[in-house]
Amino acid sequence: DDLVTFANPSQGYTLLRPAAWEQVDKAGADSLFRDPSKKSTNVGVTVYPVRIASLDQFGDLQAVGERLLGAERAKESTLSVAMVAQTARSSASGAATYDFEYELESTRGRKRILS
Repeated sequence: DDLVTFANPSQGYTLLRPAAWEQVDKAGADSLFRDPSKKSTNVGVTVYPVRIASLDQFGDLQAVGERLLGAERAKESTLSVAMVAQTARSSASGAATYDFEYELESTRGRKRILS
């Protein structure tokens, strides 16, 4: 699949998505793209406003990852959740960024989530 760039300069992100995927609307998602041949396969971005001056005030990579998994575990539909990878990096603008990849098994099926 050819990849195309989608950008949202006002929110400060870009992503690569398969050219054949369609953009869809979903409550809470800033952008969401879905594979038209397999509707359960999608990629999207959700932006959460925060009231802190810097990411490290929220916690270090490990602490934020544990908080994220804890929030998933607390959901009634969650059967299991496991961290696959977590990294800390600087964005193109120099802002601190945490990336999390985790697997979620719920009553609605299995997902791999990049956050």
